[in-house]
Amino acid sequence: MFSKKAKIVHHWRLLLLAILLAAIISLFVNRGPPHEDDDLKNPLKDIPEDPFHGKPPPTGRFLYQILSAGGVGHTVADYNWGLTESLRYNLTKVHLPIKCGHDIGFDCEDFFDAGVDTVYSMEEINLATRMGLLKRVRIHGLATYPKMAETMAAHPEDNIVINITETTSTCDYTNSRDWWRNRLARASQSPFWHKKFSSPKYSKEAINVALHIRRGDIIPTVGLPPAVRYTTNQFYIDVFRSIQRVFPPGVKVVGHFISEGEPADYQDIADTFPEHKILLHGKSLDDFLLLKEADVIVAAKSGYSHLAASLSDAMVIALPFWCPFHYFPSVIMADENLRGFNMSDFVRVWNERPEGLRKGVKAMMPSVDGLPASPKPSAPLKKT
Repeated sequence: MFSKKAKIVHHWRLLLLAILLAAIISLFVNRGPPHEDDDLKNPLKDIPEDPFHGKPPPTGRFLYQILSAGGVGHTVADYNWGLTESLRYNLTKVHLPIKCGHDIGFDCEDFFDAGVDTVYSMEEINLATRMGLLKRVRIHGLATYPKMAETMAAHPEDNIVINITETTSTCDYTNSRDWWRNRLARASQSPFWHKKFSSPKYSKEAINVALHIRRGDIIPTVGLPPAVRYTTNQFYIDVFRSIQRVFPPGVKVVGHFISEGEPADYQDIADTFPEHKILLHGKSLDDFLLLKEADVIVAAKSGYSHLAASLSDAMVIALPFWCPFHYFPSVIMADENLRGFNMSDFVRVWNERPEGLRKGVKAMMPSVDGLPASPKPSAPLKKT
């Protein structure tokens, strides 16, 4: 039995808990969805003397998109969704600095320098909405293409900001590939950029093959079986051996196997190709450059290597997943058993490329008639 004093304390605790729960419920019930004119309801009272730093007030139609902080491929794909929609509807994308997860941080911003052409900063656009110069139009919930189309049809007026708070990603760089390539090329001209990021030390006398082995975050995906994006070491052994075989004697082919984990996880690759390089735990953006600048990229089921291949001039061998490959200049698709990877197709696609992209006469291919049959896996596929 409780004492009288204990009962009083117990009742007070219940009362305080009830008050706290009521306050929380009231907060959510009364909050409601944000209204597109919230900025006008809470206008800025103290306007800075020079709010736009010598520029005229912003006018036009803008798109403001909140970004996630995933890996390089995921974060850039988020940014790319807003970028492609801006290009589609002739909007000015408000640049938010690109911050990647996995301890990369704002190195992503410095690497891509996507905001190089920014006229008005995020802070200035927010200031203009609070001053009533721009009208904020919010897309509630997850942004989708139909929602975007509906919003644009409902708001043909000028001086608006389309505000996306739950963004969608797209790794389709069909219309934005040149945009990203130009920003990266411009950023890489800076001495600061070269101090921060290491360019690949590739031999000009060799065919450099970069193979991305995705290992760091192989997790079950909603609606898909576990490890659906896992690819065995044996695939990389077989595909690199096949690449070596298509080049004639005297052409040096160097493999750069890029992944993470422990050296023992890749012992079978090291034993098969002892003279080639297994690179583990490198800096994410330095490894990205290794992939992008290679002559041949073997891309994993990964937005990271898909993005590197999208921005490169390389010959690409790709494992299909949900990112598209139709806009790649030179690509051959293959599965884990190398079905679809035809060595004759590799020769044909390679030889169709401009000479500057296939290393000139040193990399002349043999005739298709002289090639062996399409490769088969050299051993049963097992997870390592």
